[in-house]
Amino acid sequence: MKPIALPFCLLFAGVALAQAPTSKLLSLQQLCGARPLPRLPQWSTLLDAATPGSEDGNADLLSVADGGNQARFEVGTVHDLLTELNLQAIDDNKLHLEATGLALHAVGDAAAVARVEAQLRFASEVIARPVEIEFAAWDATDRETPPAVMNAADFQRFATNRMQLWRSNTATSVGAPATLGRERWTRYVKAVNVEVAQKQSISNPVMATFGEGGRAVVLPLPLLGDEFVLQAQFLTGQRRGVVRSVACGVPGAPDIELPTLETGYGACSARVANGGAMAITLRGNAAGGGQVVLTFRVTAKQPPAGNVQDGVAVLPCAALTADGLRQRHAVPSPCRSDAARDALDEDQYGRIDGQQLQVLLAANHLEQLETNGGFLRVGGGFVFAKCDAPTLARIENTLRALQDEVVRNVTISQLGTLTAADGKADASPLLHELAMPSLLGREAIVARLLEMPFLRSIECEIAQEASTLSPFVDTLQTGTWLRLRAAPDGETMQLDLDLQCAHAPLPTSRPVMPGGIVMPTEVQTATVIGNTRVGNGQALDQGDGPTLTIDGRTCRSTLTTTLRW
Repeated sequence: MKPIALPFCLLFAGVALAQAPTSKLLSLQQLCGARPLPRLPQWSTLLDAATPGSEDGNADLLSVADGGNQARFEVGTVHDLLTELNLQAIDDNKLHLEATGLALHAVGDAAAVARVEAQLRFASEVIARPVEIEFAAWDATDRETPPAVMNAADFQRFATNRMQLWRSNTATSVGAPATLGRERWTRYVKAVNVEVAQKQSISNPVMATFGEGGRAVVLPLPLLGDEFVLQAQFLTGQRRGVVRSVACGVPGAPDIELPTLETGYGACSARVANGGAMAITLRGNAAGGGQVVLTFRVTAKQPPAGNVQDGVAVLPCAALTADGLRQRHAVPSPCRSDAARDALDEDQYGRIDGQQLQVLLAANHLEQLETNGGFLRVGGGFVFAKCDAPTLARIENTLRALQDEVVRNVTISQLGTLTAADGKADASPLLHELAMPSLLGREAIVARLLEMPFLRSIECEIAQEASTLSPFVDTLQTGTWLRLRAAPDGETMQLDLDLQCAHAPLPTSRPVMPGGIVMPTEVQTATVIGNTRVGNGQALDQGDGPTLTIDGRTCRSTLTTTLRW
């Protein structure tokens, strides 16, 4: 960077006369500083930890790993905006702005420099508003299902006299993703590889790592007023009982360990008031997973700054332009690790491209903007506008009306209800209950699973005067997996739904001569994929689910999905 002090002094020599120009170095760290990439939650299973950075076991549903949703600005962008806001002072040689590193050097008349400093402070209060995010897990055994979206008072009532399993809390700023988690990873013997040579064989244990606890990436996006959009991708798990082991039948080889995990994962979004939270409920029969409620709470201690100051408006629009949860993603299906839904890379209802939003807002107020020499720009999840006060108010009202129309919550409830085949009442009539919020047009995914490794088969290896059996280990997942998207259609909702409910009894060991062990399984699966209209509170009948044997009684299950808005 070339020295700039001398040119500045010469520039203002004829203007400042007896008074030297004011010079200030203004930090841009809060707007342009690099932000660490989030650590994505493990996806689809906790029985094996994915290698960091690998595609296997990872999924970025919020589009945050590449910075796509972060409200981070280039230094040149901030420089250009402030130049456009102060064009008259610059043309009159009363102000000069120069970007240097993560700072802006402002030199000129004291009033002009103070105005730039005030503009930068005002923008920072809106763009980098600090918030606290809390991710917590609660025991859901024998408790009422909480609302999927809660305000501050609702959350306090929910948390009173309820056992919290664990919590994680962090501070961030709006538009910046936060990673929260509390995890424990344990190594275990997942399988045994066997090599056979002439007259000899050797076994080699294959180690893996299973996880407990939870991790989430949460993206808080600001709305006009004291509200936020929360987008979250999460994973939670808990070990059930002790880790069982089974001899693999290979002489001298270690036993294979069989941890059983209650696993839940997914992604969702909601419009939440300051101090409120969104809740995901995962509970039901023990054959399909655990009993847990996950909450994501957002709190801003600093009140929202005004969006207009001295003829300049900074208006949040990231909830309309963000990429998160807008695409249909390929997600593995429970019980069939080799099967996945096809991913469709397409836009959906609820997202407006930033340039399209700029054209829309400018077109509605073009005459006023041109008449008053104003401007309007959209970038980084915000609308920047400069013009007279009445026009700024109309632009804000237009954006607010669009926000209220598009950024709306729906509550999703998926129920599996048990009915005894003998017609007698069942003391535990719930196979599963999945409840979560979602914004219109955005993807909502949730899975509640019971997963464990099992000995799928045995392969024989024979060499001269030597032979052995090699066990093959696979993953068994039972439970419910749901993906859903809703878009308005008059007084109803157009529902795109993909549901799978699976059940399998705990596999038992079966000896195979001359010394091997296998664990045969029987899996029942009910799959529903469809697109239809539903009314508010209408229970969508999806037919029969798996049949279970509970305490010696045969129970049939029925599946229903309900949307409320």
